[in-house]
Amino acid sequence: TLGESEAKFPLLSRAQARAAIARHKNEVLGLTRQTDGGGGMFISETFIGALEVAMHAYGGVLQVAEILRTPNGNPFAWPSFDDESTQATRTKEGKAVGTATDLAFQKTSWGAHKYESGVLKVTYETLRDVPLDLPSLIGRAFGERFGRKQNVDMTTGDGANGPQGIVTGATSSGVTTAAAATITFDNLIDLIHSIDPAIRGMGCGFMFNDAVAKILRKLKDGESRYLWQPSVLAGVPDTIFTYPVNYNYNMADPAAGTKSLLFGKLDAYKVRQVGAVRSYRADELYLAEEKVGFMAFLEADGGILNPSKSAAGAPIKYLTQGA
Repeated sequence: TLGESEAKFPLLSRAQARAAIARHKNEVLGLTRQTDGGGGMFISETFIGALEVAMHAYGGVLQVAEILRTPNGNPFAWPSFDDESTQATRTKEGKAVGTATDLAFQKTSWGAHKYESGVLKVTYETLRDVPLDLPSLIGRAFGERFGRKQNVDMTTGDGANGPQGIVTGATSSGVTTAAAATITFDNLIDLIHSIDPAIRGMGCGFMFNDAVAKILRKLKDGESRYLWQPSVLAGVPDTIFTYPVNYNYNMADPAAGTKSLLFGKLDAYKVRQVGAVRSYRADELYLAEEKVGFMAFLEADGGILNPSKSAAGAPIKYLTQGA
Protein backbone atom coordinates (compact mmCIF):
# COMPACT_ATOMS: atom_id res chain seq x y z
CA THR A 1 0.00 0.00 0.00
CA LEU A 2 1.00 3.67 -0.18
CA GLY A 3 1.47 3.59 3.58
CA GLU A 4 4.51 1.34 3.34
CA SER A 5 7.89 3.09 3.36
CA GLU A 6 9.55 0.35 1.29
CA ALA A 7 8.24 -2.47 -0.87
CA LYS A 8 9.52 -4.99 -3.37
CA PHE A 9 7.36 -6.23 -6.23
CA PRO A 10 8.40 -9.40 -8.09
CA LEU A 11 8.17 -8.83 -11.84
CA LEU A 12 5.78 -10.92 -13.90
CA SER A 13 6.93 -13.47 -16.42
CA ARG A 14 6.64 -12.46 -20.09
CA ALA A 15 3.56 -14.67 -20.49
CA GLN A 16 1.94 -13.12 -17.41
CA ALA A 17 2.81 -9.62 -18.63
CA ARG A 18 1.31 -10.31 -22.07
CA ALA A 19 -1.84 -11.66 -20.44
CA ALA A 20 -2.04 -8.54 -18.28
CA ILE A 21 -1.66 -6.34 -21.36
CA ALA A 22 -4.43 -8.24 -23.15
CA ARG A 23 -6.72 -7.93 -20.10
CA HIS A 24 -5.92 -4.25 -19.85
CA LYS A 25 -6.74 -3.64 -23.53
CA ASN A 26 -10.02 -5.51 -23.20
CA GLU A 27 -10.94 -3.55 -20.08
CA VAL A 28 -10.10 -0.24 -21.73
CA LEU A 29 -12.20 -1.09 -24.80
CA GLY A 30 -15.18 -1.92 -22.60
CA LEU A 31 -14.55 0.57 -19.79
CA THR A 32 -17.38 2.67 -18.47
CA ARG A 33 -16.23 5.78 -16.67
CA GLN A 34 -18.02 6.09 -13.36
CA THR A 35 -18.69 9.60 -12.11
CA ASP A 36 -19.47 11.04 -8.74
CA GLY A 37 -19.88 14.49 -7.28
CA GLY A 38 -16.12 15.07 -7.37
CA GLY A 39 -15.90 14.59 -11.15
CA GLY A 40 -14.79 11.02 -11.67
CA MET A 41 -13.57 7.67 -10.42
CA PHE A 42 -10.78 5.72 -12.12
CA ILE A 43 -10.89 1.94 -12.35
CA SER A 44 -7.32 0.63 -12.46
CA GLU A 45 -5.12 -2.33 -11.62
CA THR A 46 -2.81 -2.80 -8.65
CA PHE A 47 0.57 -1.09 -8.54
CA ILE A 48 2.74 -3.85 -10.05
CA GLY A 49 0.12 -4.87 -12.61
CA ALA A 50 -0.24 -1.28 -13.79
CA LEU A 51 3.54 -0.87 -13.85
CA GLU A 52 4.04 -4.01 -15.94
CA VAL A 53 1.31 -3.12 -18.43
CA ALA A 54 2.66 0.41 -18.91
CA MET A 55 6.29 -0.69 -19.12
CA HIS A 56 5.54 -3.23 -21.85
CA ALA A 57 3.19 -0.89 -23.70
CA TYR A 58 5.93 1.75 -23.91
CA GLY A 59 8.67 -0.80 -24.54
CA GLY A 60 8.44 -2.32 -28.01
CA VAL A 61 11.51 -4.47 -27.43
CA LEU A 62 10.09 -5.93 -24.21
CA GLN A 63 7.05 -7.14 -26.15
CA VAL A 64 9.15 -9.43 -28.36
CA ALA A 65 12.25 -10.24 -26.32
CA GLU A 66 12.87 -13.35 -24.29
CA ILE A 67 13.07 -12.19 -20.69
CA LEU A 68 15.04 -13.95 -17.99
CA ARG A 69 14.75 -12.90 -14.37
CA THR A 70 17.46 -13.59 -11.83
CA PRO A 71 17.28 -13.18 -8.04
CA ASN A 72 20.45 -11.07 -7.85
CA GLY A 73 22.46 -8.69 -10.00
CA ASN A 74 25.66 -10.69 -10.43
CA PRO A 75 26.98 -10.92 -14.03
CA PHE A 76 24.95 -13.55 -15.83
CA ALA A 77 26.39 -15.68 -18.63
CA TRP A 78 23.99 -17.01 -21.28
CA PRO A 79 25.52 -20.07 -22.98
CA SER A 80 25.13 -20.96 -26.64
CA PHE A 81 26.98 -22.99 -29.24
CA ASP A 82 27.60 -22.85 -32.96
CA ASP A 83 27.52 -26.29 -34.59
CA GLU A 84 26.22 -25.29 -38.02
CA SER A 85 29.33 -26.45 -39.89
CA THR A 86 29.03 -30.04 -38.60
CA GLN A 87 26.77 -32.77 -39.93
CA ALA A 88 26.17 -36.44 -39.27
CA THR A 89 27.73 -39.14 -41.50
CA ARG A 90 26.44 -42.39 -42.94
CA THR A 91 27.96 -45.47 -41.44
CA LYS A 92 27.87 -49.25 -41.78
CA GLU A 93 26.94 -51.98 -39.37
CA GLY A 94 29.66 -52.66 -36.83
CA LYS A 95 31.84 -49.71 -37.86
CA ALA A 96 33.41 -47.57 -35.14
CA VAL A 97 32.27 -44.01 -34.60
CA GLY A 98 34.35 -41.47 -36.54
CA THR A 99 36.37 -38.50 -35.37
CA ALA A 100 35.39 -36.94 -32.07
CA THR A 101 34.93 -33.17 -31.93
CA ASP A 102 34.42 -30.75 -29.07
CA LEU A 103 31.17 -28.82 -28.86
CA ALA A 104 32.34 -25.21 -29.03
CA PHE A 105 30.36 -23.41 -26.37
CA GLN A 106 30.21 -19.64 -26.32
CA LYS A 107 28.78 -17.35 -23.70
CA THR A 108 27.33 -13.87 -23.73
CA SER A 109 27.34 -12.00 -20.45
CA TRP A 110 24.61 -9.69 -19.20
CA GLY A 111 25.01 -7.16 -16.40
CA ALA A 112 22.44 -5.27 -14.35
CA HIS A 113 22.14 -1.60 -15.26
CA LYS A 114 20.22 0.40 -12.68
CA TYR A 115 17.19 2.48 -13.62
CA GLU A 116 15.41 4.93 -11.33
CA SER A 117 11.96 6.40 -11.81
CA GLY A 118 12.62 9.85 -10.39
CA VAL A 119 10.56 11.11 -7.47
CA LEU A 120 6.82 11.50 -7.83
CA LYS A 121 5.52 13.92 -5.19
CA VAL A 122 1.95 13.70 -3.88
CA THR A 123 0.39 16.30 -1.61
CA TYR A 124 -1.06 15.44 1.77
CA GLU A 125 -4.47 16.66 0.58
CA THR A 126 -4.37 14.32 -2.43
CA LEU A 127 -3.53 11.32 -0.27
CA ARG A 128 -6.35 12.24 2.10
CA ASP A 129 -9.12 13.44 -0.17
CA VAL A 130 -8.85 12.34 -3.79
CA PRO A 131 -10.97 9.24 -4.56
CA LEU A 132 -8.45 7.58 -6.88
CA ASP A 133 -6.66 4.24 -6.91
CA LEU A 134 -3.32 5.96 -6.35
CA PRO A 135 -1.17 2.80 -6.22
CA SER A 136 -2.30 1.95 -9.76
CA LEU A 137 -1.81 5.48 -11.05
CA ILE A 138 1.67 5.72 -9.55
CA GLY A 139 2.52 2.24 -10.83
CA ARG A 140 1.42 3.25 -14.32
CA ALA A 141 3.49 6.44 -14.18
CA PHE A 142 6.58 4.51 -13.10
CA GLY A 143 5.96 1.82 -15.70
CA GLU A 144 5.76 4.42 -18.47
CA ARG A 145 8.99 6.05 -17.30
CA PHE A 146 10.86 2.74 -17.13
CA GLY A 147 9.39 1.61 -20.44
CA ARG A 148 10.40 4.76 -22.31
CA LYS A 149 14.00 4.78 -21.10
CA GLN A 150 14.59 1.04 -21.35
CA ASN A 151 13.20 0.94 -24.87
CA VAL A 152 15.60 3.67 -26.01
CA ASP A 153 18.52 1.71 -24.57
CA MET A 154 17.26 -1.64 -25.83
CA THR A 155 16.75 -0.24 -29.33
CA THR A 156 19.86 1.83 -30.03
CA GLY A 157 22.08 1.42 -26.93
CA ASP A 158 25.80 0.90 -27.57
CA GLY A 159 26.19 -1.93 -25.04
CA ALA A 160 29.09 -0.15 -23.31
CA ASN A 161 27.38 1.76 -20.49
CA GLY A 162 23.97 0.15 -20.83
CA PRO A 163 22.11 -2.51 -22.81
CA GLN A 164 23.04 -3.32 -26.40
CA GLY A 165 20.16 -2.18 -28.59
CA ILE A 166 18.35 -4.58 -30.89
CA VAL A 167 19.21 -2.34 -33.87
CA THR A 168 22.81 -1.95 -32.73
CA GLY A 169 23.27 -5.70 -32.41
CA ALA A 170 21.50 -6.63 -35.65
CA THR A 171 23.53 -7.72 -38.68
CA SER A 172 23.31 -6.01 -42.07
CA SER A 173 21.01 -7.78 -44.50
CA GLY A 174 22.83 -6.27 -47.45
CA VAL A 175 19.52 -4.76 -48.55
CA THR A 176 19.54 -1.03 -49.32
CA THR A 177 16.53 0.81 -50.69
CA ALA A 178 16.72 2.93 -53.84
CA ALA A 179 15.76 6.14 -52.03
CA ALA A 180 15.72 7.64 -48.55
CA ALA A 181 11.96 7.44 -48.01
CA THR A 182 10.92 4.36 -50.01
CA ILE A 183 10.65 0.64 -49.29
CA THR A 184 9.53 -1.69 -52.05
CA PHE A 185 7.89 -5.09 -52.32
CA ASP A 186 11.21 -6.50 -53.54
CA ASN A 187 13.14 -4.93 -50.65
CA LEU A 188 11.01 -6.87 -48.18
CA ILE A 189 11.47 -10.13 -50.09
CA ASP A 190 15.25 -9.62 -50.15
CA LEU A 191 15.27 -8.84 -46.42
CA ILE A 192 13.26 -11.96 -45.57
CA HIS A 193 15.52 -14.18 -47.65
CA SER A 194 18.65 -12.74 -46.04
CA ILE A 195 17.69 -14.80 -42.97
CA ASP A 196 18.64 -18.47 -42.95
CA PRO A 197 15.61 -20.60 -43.97
CA ALA A 198 16.06 -22.69 -40.82
CA ILE A 199 15.55 -19.55 -38.74
CA ARG A 200 12.66 -18.13 -40.77
CA GLY A 201 10.33 -20.84 -39.47
CA MET A 202 11.10 -20.13 -35.82
CA GLY A 203 8.83 -17.22 -34.99
CA CYS A 204 10.33 -14.45 -37.13
CA GLY A 205 8.74 -11.03 -37.47
CA PHE A 206 9.21 -7.42 -38.54
CA MET A 207 9.94 -4.40 -36.34
CA PHE A 208 9.72 -0.70 -37.29
CA ASN A 209 8.17 2.59 -36.23
CA ASP A 210 4.93 4.24 -37.33
CA ALA A 211 6.52 6.26 -40.16
CA VAL A 212 7.74 3.05 -41.76
CA ALA A 213 4.37 1.39 -41.13
CA LYS A 214 2.68 4.12 -43.15
CA ILE A 215 4.90 3.29 -46.13
CA LEU A 216 4.39 -0.45 -45.81
CA ARG A 217 0.61 -0.21 -45.46
CA LYS A 218 0.47 1.28 -48.97
CA LEU A 219 2.43 -1.49 -50.68
CA LYS A 220 0.42 -3.58 -53.18
CA ASP A 221 1.16 -6.63 -55.26
CA GLY A 222 0.65 -6.90 -59.03
CA GLU A 223 -3.09 -7.46 -58.49
CA SER A 224 -3.43 -4.23 -56.47
CA ARG A 225 -3.88 -6.20 -53.25
CA TYR A 226 -2.32 -4.76 -50.11
CA LEU A 227 0.56 -6.77 -48.66
CA TRP A 228 -0.32 -5.65 -45.15
CA GLN A 229 -2.90 -8.01 -43.63
CA PRO A 230 -4.86 -6.49 -40.73
CA SER A 231 -5.63 -8.82 -37.87
CA VAL A 232 -9.25 -9.47 -37.01
CA LEU A 233 -8.48 -10.79 -33.52
CA ALA A 234 -7.71 -8.64 -30.48
CA GLY A 235 -4.15 -9.11 -29.28
CA VAL A 236 -3.01 -10.76 -32.54
CA PRO A 237 -0.64 -8.56 -34.59
CA ASP A 238 -1.09 -7.60 -38.23
CA THR A 239 1.10 -9.46 -40.73
CA ILE A 240 3.14 -8.95 -43.89
CA PHE A 241 3.87 -12.11 -45.88
CA THR A 242 2.35 -13.97 -42.89
CA TYR A 243 5.03 -12.57 -40.55
CA PRO A 244 3.79 -10.47 -37.57
CA VAL A 245 4.58 -6.77 -37.43
CA ASN A 246 5.82 -5.16 -34.22
CA TYR A 247 5.99 -1.43 -33.51
CA ASN A 248 9.01 0.19 -31.91
CA TYR A 249 8.67 3.95 -31.70
CA ASN A 250 12.36 4.43 -30.94
CA MET A 251 13.47 3.01 -34.28
CA ALA A 252 14.62 5.49 -36.93
CA ASP A 253 12.34 7.21 -39.41
CA PRO A 254 13.11 6.41 -43.06
CA ALA A 255 15.95 8.78 -44.03
CA ALA A 256 19.22 8.43 -45.92
CA GLY A 257 21.44 5.80 -44.32
CA THR A 258 19.14 4.87 -41.42
CA LYS A 259 18.39 1.32 -40.26
CA SER A 260 14.64 1.67 -40.51
CA LEU A 261 13.38 -1.92 -40.46
CA LEU A 262 14.31 -5.18 -38.74
CA PHE A 263 13.38 -8.74 -39.64
CA GLY A 264 14.25 -12.01 -37.99
CA LYS A 265 13.87 -14.05 -34.84
CA LEU A 266 13.18 -11.08 -32.59
CA ASP A 267 13.22 -13.13 -29.39
CA ALA A 268 16.92 -13.71 -30.04
CA TYR A 269 17.10 -10.39 -28.22
CA LYS A 270 17.46 -11.38 -24.57
CA VAL A 271 16.55 -9.18 -21.62
CA ARG A 272 17.95 -9.91 -18.19
CA GLN A 273 16.00 -8.39 -15.31
CA VAL A 274 16.85 -8.59 -11.63
CA GLY A 275 13.75 -10.03 -10.03
CA ALA A 276 12.04 -7.18 -8.14
CA VAL A 277 11.05 -3.57 -8.58
CA ARG A 278 12.04 -1.71 -5.43
CA SER A 279 9.59 1.01 -4.44
CA TYR A 280 10.02 3.54 -1.62
CA ARG A 281 7.90 6.12 0.17
CA ALA A 282 9.75 9.15 1.57
CA ASP A 283 7.66 10.94 4.20
CA GLU A 284 10.26 13.34 5.61
CA LEU A 285 12.12 14.41 2.45
CA TYR A 286 9.39 16.83 1.32
CA LEU A 287 7.86 17.56 4.73
CA ALA A 288 8.34 21.32 4.33
CA GLU A 289 5.98 21.15 1.33
CA GLU A 290 3.67 18.71 3.13
CA LYS A 291 4.18 16.22 0.34
CA VAL A 292 5.14 12.56 0.20
CA GLY A 293 7.66 11.31 -2.35
CA PHE A 294 7.42 7.98 -4.14
CA MET A 295 10.24 6.42 -6.17
CA ALA A 296 11.17 3.08 -7.72
CA PHE A 297 14.26 1.28 -9.00
CA LEU A 298 14.90 -1.71 -11.22
CA GLU A 299 17.93 -3.35 -12.85
CA ALA A 300 18.11 -4.76 -16.37
CA ASP A 301 20.37 -5.47 -19.34
CA GLY A 302 19.84 -6.73 -22.87
CA GLY A 303 21.45 -7.80 -26.12
CA ILE A 304 21.15 -10.14 -29.09
CA LEU A 305 22.26 -13.73 -28.57
CA ASN A 306 23.93 -14.71 -31.85
CA PRO A 307 25.72 -18.07 -31.69
CA SER A 308 26.49 -18.03 -35.40
CA LYS A 309 29.99 -17.05 -36.50
CA SER A 310 28.80 -15.95 -39.92
CA ALA A 311 26.60 -13.05 -41.03
CA ALA A 312 24.48 -15.54 -42.97
CA GLY A 313 23.41 -17.21 -39.72
CA ALA A 314 22.52 -14.02 -37.84
CA PRO A 315 19.04 -14.22 -36.26
CA ILE A 316 18.08 -10.55 -36.80
CA LYS A 317 18.96 -8.33 -39.77
CA TYR A 318 18.23 -4.77 -40.80
CA LEU A 319 17.33 -2.90 -43.96
CA THR A 320 19.20 0.32 -44.80
CA GLN A 321 17.57 3.34 -46.42
CA GLY A 322 19.35 4.56 -49.54
CA ALA A 323 20.40 8.13 -50.31
